[in-house]
Amino acid sequence: CPSGGATVVDARPEDAARLAGVVRAQRVTVVCADAPMLRALSEVAGPSPTLKHVVAVGGAVPLGVCTAVKQALGPQVRLHTVYAHAEAGAVAWTHAPGAGGAGGAAAAP
Repeated sequence: CPSGGATVVDARPEDAARLAGVVRAQRVTVVCADAPMLRALSEVAGPSPTLKHVVAVGGAVPLGVCTAVKQALGPQVRLHTVYAHAEAGAVAWTHAPGAGGAGGAAAAP
């Protein structure tokens, strides 16, 4: 981190507007959130030019949520998901709109 620091915000989906404000005000570059928070964030956030990576954790993220996050936060955002069943090991991929067919699924471990 070039600035040598980090901002940690503990937020619930109902706090999405507050989180979006912190992302803009603190010039956040990485957000880590679960699918419900990402859905809520995509509904209230606008473009965030400093935001580069969104890491989705805690469960599967529907493709519609992935697309909404990219549209809301801007084209510079890379959406990464890490999802695993305990018995299967982790699966990680990056959402790339337009890849993998009409819906824009993506995969690249």
